[in-house]
Amino acid sequence: MTACGKLYRRNLFDEVAFPAGRLVEDICVVVKLYTAAQRIILLDESLYCIRQQQGSTTRRLYSFQQYQDTLAAHFELVMDYLVNGYDPAPAFDRLKYVLDYYQWYMQQQGITDSPIYRQVMYYVKRMKALKEK
Repeated sequence: MTACGKLYRRNLFDEVAFPAGRLVEDICVVVKLYTAAQRIILLDESLYCIRQQQGSTTRRLYSFQQYQDTLAAHFELVMDYLVNGYDPAPAFDRLKYVLDYYQWYMQQQGITDSPIYRQVMYYVKRMKALKEK
């Protein structure tokens, strides 16, 4: 989930804020905004454009902070689903996808001796054990 391409009422940010200093901060914030909104309107028309610039987080190789922040955001997303009484299956599925992708990507990049790779592998194994129960 991304905050881009959406317009929000200002008062939704009275209780919801983007976490300072965190990359990919919009993943968990969007769910909070959707939960706080009284209504959501979808348009078939494209009214928003985004400009990508060299060096932006979407155009460069992942840093260890980006791995950690993305994992933290997805864990927070799972918690938000649970706290709000939503079925957590979509959040768990997304988390599993991210973990599987990170495992594959880090293996491709040859960074399997890093602390973040060990953390990813820990959660991959935990998710697999949860599924088997």
